Amino acid sequence: MQQQLKRQWQYFQSWFKQKVTDPFITYCKQDAEPSILARSFAVGFSLGLCPVVGLSTGSALLVLAVTKFFSPDYFHTPMTLLANFTAIPVEVALILPCMRLGEAILGAEKLPVTGVGFRDLWDHPAKVFPVVGHALMGFVTLLPFFIIGLTLALRPVFAWCKQRFGSSGSYRPDEEALWNDDLSDSEQQLLNEDDAGGGTSRLPRRIAAGP
Repeated sequence: MQQQLKRQWQYFQSWFKQKVTDPFITYCKQDAEPSILARSFAVGFSLGLCPVVGLSTGSALLVLAVTKFFSPDYFHTPMTLLANFTAIPVEVALILPCMRLGEAILGAEKLPVTGVGFRDLWDHPAKVFPVVGHALMGFVTLLPFFIIGLTLALRPVFAWCKQRFGSSGSYRPDEEALWNDDLSDSEQQLLNEDDAGGGTSRLPRRIAAGP
C-alpha cells in the first residue's frame, strides 16, 4: 500500500511538473512584462473559478479573443490558459460559497446540502436552473475582487520570477538601436555593409547601451 501511494505521488509530481511547472517557467522566460503576466494569470485564474462547468474555459477564451482584437499584447494568452487550468481544484471548492452568496443577494431560499436536497434536484431537474443562477450571481459579484486582488498580489511575484527565470542576457533590438546611435562613422559604415551583404557582422555585438 505504501509503495503504491509512493508511485502515485511520484506520478503526480511528474504530471504537475510537465503540465504546470515547466510551462510556467517557460512563459516567465518569454519577453513579457511582469505586469502583463500578473494580469493574465489573475484573469485566467479568476475566470477559472466560474462554478458552471464549461463556462470557465469558454469565458477565458472569449475574453482573450475580444482583447486580442483590440489590444493584442494586453494578455499573455498561454499564461491565461495555464492559470485557468490550475484553478479547477479551487473552482470545485468555491461552488457552495458562491451559491450561498448568490442566495443571500437574491434573498432566495437556501438549498439544503444534504442527500434529500440533492435527491429533490434529481427528481425535479427544473430546480437546477435557479441553483445555477444563484451560484453565477455569487461568482459575478466576487469576480472583480478576485481579479484586482490577484493582479496586485502577483505583480511582485512575477517580477521575482522574471528575475529568477528570465534570460537577462538576451539580445533586444531596441538596445542595439540605442547602441547604434553611439557608433562612429567608420563603424556605422561597416555595419551597413554587413546588413546589406547579409553576412556576419565584423563588429562585436554589444548588448547594453551605455554612455
